[in-house]
Amino acid sequence: MEGKREPKRRNAAKTRAKIIATAEEAFASMGYAKASVREIARAAEVAPSLVLRYFESKSDLFEKCLLNAIFSEGVFEPDKTKYGKRTAYHLATDLEMTLPNMIVFAIGDDDARDVVAKVTQNYLIPGFAEWLGPPNANARAAQLLMLTMGFLFYARQLPIGATHRDTVNWLAAGLQQIVDQSADIKRH
Repeated sequence: MEGKREPKRRNAAKTRAKIIATAEEAFASMGYAKASVREIARAAEVAPSLVLRYFESKSDLFEKCLLNAIFSEGVFEPDKTKYGKRTAYHLATDLEMTLPNMIVFAIGDDDARDVVAKVTQNYLIPGFAEWLGPPNANARAAQLLMLTMGFLFYARQLPIGATHRDTVNWLAAGLQQIVDQSADIKRH
């Protein structure tokens, strides 16, 4: 009995967090279609069966990664006054941003696109709408996402001039105008 070792116990929360972090990196760099559960498990140093024990499916893991990125990347920053400049600068200079890359790379896969649509409808639009406040908060939230995602798609897929200072300034002004609509109404 002396030679028998106790089985190593896993810290479920740490393991889950490691899987999510590893999967986010895979989904953001390779896209949903190319990132396999087996490769994610290998990079996270766990068995593929453990990934599927913590997450029902690859699409469930992708959804959890999107939600984690929304809340960990500070999408809903408290300071609205510099949102346009801050966001445009990050989008133009940080092409490794996890959330935008996961969304842009999801376009080519039906399952991933469905997950992005669900997360957008249930979390991003309501979250931005609450953050923006009246008037027309849902429409303005959708406008922010459309402008941002259009820029991201262009910058990543057709990068000709996307990060030029004038283009980034145009994006910053457009985003800030959407954010400032509630302040403009209060001033009148």
